[in-house]
Amino acid sequence: MSAQPVDIQIFGRSLRVNCPPDQRDALNQAADDLNQRLQDLKVRTRVTNTEQLVSLPH
Repeated sequence: MSAQPVDIQIFGRSLRVNCPPDQRDALNQAADDLNQRLQDLKVRTRVTNTEQLVSLPH
């Protein structure tokens, strides 16, 4: 199967990535999980700048 473009949202930003059709659900679940983790981190750290937020050490 060849990869096809899929649009996902990561922390309010739209990204287009190539993904095999049989992996689309997993990609969307991973994007949802990442969004939730970033939102939780934003609340805990009170950092609002997206670039700073994703570069924080865990």
